Amino acid sequence: MTATTFDDLLGKPWDLLNCGDVVSIGLQRLGRENPTPEHVIESATRAVGLHARPDDLHAFIDSHLELVELGHEERGDIVFVKRGPGAEVNHVGLVLERGLMLHSTRQRGVRKDRIASYADRIDCIGRTRAC
Repeated sequence: MTATTFDDLLGKPWDLLNCGDVVSIGLQRLGRENPTPEHVIESATRAVGLHARPDDLHAFIDSHLELVELGHEERGDIVFVKRGPGAEVNHVGLVLERGLMLHSTRQRGVRKDRIASYADRIDCIGRTRAC
């Protein structure tokens, strides 16, 4: 079996692929046939896009994802990132391997980054559950 790569997405601008799109495409490519149904990702990214109240987002995460500790993340986990300490979640990324995530930023588009570089802004990491 060939490893799934995401090199064709790298460098695409935010307006073509925002962070929610990247997570959704990534989960599809990884064959996550539903541990995360489209409506789950759609709801998560909509919550992120609308800067949902933390209680609403955490209720969603608690009902659809298992929380994972930083350093124990695995390929296909979803990273929820805040604007800063104490702020609301406004960004998501997809774990490619322990310590590395794929995401899209407004300034740089789709890219791979070390999760540790966001450590002070990570709200939580969630693993999709089988439905």
